[in-house]
Amino acid sequence: MTNDPTLVKVMEAARGSWAGSGEHVTMKTLRVDGTDAHIGIIKVTGLRVVEYFVTTDEPALWDTLAFFAKTRGWTYRAVVPLPLMGTAHNNLIHTPIQLQGWWVHGNRISFGTPEIA
Repeated sequence: MTNDPTLVKVMEAARGSWAGSGEHVTMKTLRVDGTDAHIGIIKVTGLRVVEYFVTTDEPALWDTLAFFAKTRGWTYRAVVPLPLMGTAHNNLIHTPIQLQGWWVHGNRISFGTPEIA
């Protein structure tokens, strides 16, 4: 796993949302090669959705996300903090990855509506 408590908190909030919809998910984190950055991954096999969770702006991270989104028939989504939405758009345009913003609201994580990169 990662030592990024924000990444863990956001992933747990998303897992709770999926569980509330009756979906089973698998979760893991990966370290981005050559950096200290981590990507959180939630896979919702029943719906063929993969969500990639981001908490930082690391150039190699965006390249890694674009590389991962290869299998047809799946929905890929980068879930990023609102301040990074513009950066995510710039780096993931012309990829099949959707974007979804997240933010802290009080003591909980809130999620926006997915949009096209």
